[in-house]
Amino acid sequence: MTLSFAQNANQTENKEFDRNDTTGMANILGFERVTSSYEFLLSISIVLLTIFILIFEFFVIFKAKHITFKPEDVLRLIVTTLVVCGTLFFLAAGFSSEQIAPAVGLFGTVVGYLLGSAEKNRSSSTEDGGDEPKNS
Repeated sequence: MTLSFAQNANQTENKEFDRNDTTGMANILGFERVTSSYEFLLSISIVLLTIFILIFEFFVIFKAKHITFKPEDVLRLIVTTLVVCGTLFFLAAGFSSEQIAPAVGLFGTVVGYLLGSAEKNRSSSTEDGGDEPKNS
């Protein structure tokens, strides 16, 4: 009885510290594999695409000599890009619709506020005698 207990304990110790067995390490750390390798690669590619798009946007903003961007316009551009790419990331990572619904609702609220405030600012500037002609 004692010998079999010692053998079982020895096998358990060896299994817990086997570095090639990823499921054993995941069980020790309390993690489970929740995404497939395809979902992981797709998520990483979306993150890389987002970084590329943001770098391109910053490059265009800083190198454009004949266009002056207002801070609100830059904020609107960057936040809209982050919201769209963030939603794509959540979808690609394999989250269910029940899990991403609150995040998408929050994203939609933020973008709606930013775009709505832009329309409000434009309409108030035309009423105050801005550069655009009024429609009568």
